[in-house]
Amino acid sequence: MDTNYKWVITIACCSIVMLTLGISRSTTVLLSEVKASFNISEKASASYIAGPMIMGGLAAPLAAWLCTIYAVRKICIFGALSGFTLLFSSVYFDLSFLPFILLTSVAGFFHGSVLVSAPVEVNKWFEPEQRPVANALVWTGSSLGALWVGPAITYVGYLSGSGNEQSNWKFAVMALSTLQLIGIVLASCFLKTADDDSLLEKNKFQKSSLLYLLQRFPRYKLYLLSQFGYTFWRSAYYVYLVDFAMTSMKFSRQKASLLLTIDAACEIFFRPIAGKLASRQSRYLCLFLIYTCQAVTSILPAKLQEFYISSEFTKFSYPVFAGVVAIIGALQGASGGLDMTTIVDTVGVDLARSAYAKSTFMEVFLAGVATQFFGHMNSKNRFYVGSICIGFSAIMSLFGHKMRKTVYEDDHVISKPCSMLLKDNDSVKTKSTNTSGQCPYK
Repeated sequence: MDTNYKWVITIACCSIVMLTLGISRSTTVLLSEVKASFNISEKASASYIAGPMIMGGLAAPLAAWLCTIYAVRKICIFGALSGFTLLFSSVYFDLSFLPFILLTSVAGFFHGSVLVSAPVEVNKWFEPEQRPVANALVWTGSSLGALWVGPAITYVGYLSGSGNEQSNWKFAVMALSTLQLIGIVLASCFLKTADDDSLLEKNKFQKSSLLYLLQRFPRYKLYLLSQFGYTFWRSAYYVYLVDFAMTSMKFSRQKASLLLTIDAACEIFFRPIAGKLASRQSRYLCLFLIYTCQAVTSILPAKLQEFYISSEFTKFSYPVFAGVVAIIGALQGASGGLDMTTIVDTVGVDLARSAYAKSTFMEVFLAGVATQFFGHMNSKNRFYVGSICIGFSAIMSLFGHKMRKTVYEDDHVISKPCSMLLKDNDSVKTKSTNTSGQCPYK
């Protein structure tokens, strides 16, 4: 294996995340244009975001299964081509709202398959102590996309404008979908699995059902429970952050939108830092500490709103509020960079993609439920309930840390973090960690 090639894999996976998840995070800037173009209500326009997100989650289990049959690069290229065709057609032809949403949602299905397939590859090229940093760099692509895609859509729309607002945003989507296709295809060409020769044959006989994962890896149950609370917190905080800033804090639309940029910038900066600090620590313990801090800081926006309503120092409200958003963004970046590494440590690198696909499917379903759940609350209660949810995630992560010395393996799953310290001939003969059955790594 060419050890230098692992950084090529890292850059390729980061680019794919940026062009899939990063773009999907930024399409909220088009909500007002979609609403005006099709003359629909605000609730109906929300399906422009929810449709591709839900379909992308539905694609996760299928994509994970296909990766056991076909090379990852083939799945990514096929998904990019199919998604581009549907997304480009949705704005190229003069369609009504329902066909438009249908095409963009199915495009989200194919782009979701790309997102699930590619990023896991980086774990096969790095040793366990290097994986947190590698995964942090890969998932930084999400924040990078959030930084530039929104302004780029707006700029291209104005640049191509001829007084017709509808044609502006549609041209921007066509240009962005073309760039997305070219970028994903080029990045996919560099994807090469570390054990290409034996991977597909090996995976044909590998158990990876949800029931198998839950029975064989008890810590995976705790991981899913922690993601349950995390998903509800994310829906409570991010979905309604801009709306809270505009309606409750009385900030302008420009200042409120700038908060998302501040959040993304802090995520980019702190993801690799957290990965480096967690390189030789229990990932579950790190998540417990981060989630605990998130639970505390998540109630601060509501407290600031209460304070500045009766305060004379309102001119300082935006810098203080932006500072709180920056802190939460830093914590979000830290926890987001450890998610994939935690899955690998829990189920092993061979089953990581399947486990990630199932957690993604669960998160997308819960995100839809959580968005509706918090939509019936007032602005302050969303932050309080969201804090409780992320606090629940912290407790589940702590339980996961307490189980760190127990290793569950069979002939199909040899946990790299636990076998790396043994001699090769010993690990091959015994296919276990050590004589005591405990993991010497953590």
